[in-house]
Amino acid sequence: MKSKVIKNSLYLIAGQSATYLAPLLITPYVIYYYGLKGLGVIAFSFSIVSVFRVVINWGFDVVATKNIASN
Repeated sequence: MKSKVIKNSLYLIAGQSATYLAPLLITPYVIYYYGLKGLGVIAFSFSIVSVFRVVINWGFDVVATKNIASN
C-alpha cells in the first residue's frame, strides 16, 4: 500500500512538473519560429478560445458533480 502511494505521488509530481516546465521550454522556440507577431496572433487566439471555454463550462462542473453524486 505504501509503495503504491509513493509511486502515485511521484507520477503526480512528474505530471505537474511537466505542466509547469513545458511552456517554459516551448515558448522560446515558438518566438524563434513564428516571431513576435506570430506569438501575438497565437496568444490572441488562445484568449478567444479561453473565453469560449469559460462560457461553455459556466456551471457545468457544479451541475455534473451534483448529478454524479446523486446517482
